[in-house]
Amino acid sequence: MKITNNLKSLTMKKLILILTLSSLLLSCSNGGNSSNSNTPTTNVPIGTTVKLEVSSSSGNIINSIEYKDAQQNTIYLFNVPNNWTKTFQTTTNNQNILLISDVGIAHNLTGYIYINGTLMKTANGSSIVMNYP
Repeated sequence: MKITNNLKSLTMKKLILILTLSSLLLSCSNGGNSSNSNTPTTNVPIGTTVKLEVSSSSGNIINSIEYKDAQQNTIYLFNVPNNWTKTFQTTTNNQNILLISDVGIAHNLTGYIYINGTLMKTANGSSIVMNYP
């Protein structure tokens, strides 16, 4: 009888230890990964002013520009004049800002993404790919 009570006590202690460790691990998890978290996936709300710029150091025509517009449509432009700019206000939640451009191997591009007038990203190269956030 004493062995049975000791065994039950030991089993209860193990169960309490397992439950305590499990609850501790769950309480320390990252709230950003939970399904009911209020953590936003982006900081680009509706009505944000976005300005995209691409320029070629050679002053030549830019071979191609790809970007996402205010409604998240992907826009493709070819043989674009140098010093290209596009400004729009976002109209969707969780907007993903995308800017891709190519000028050719012998030349260099500079791309900029501005959010509400503040420069947030810049890139240089013969091809650039930029995402924000």
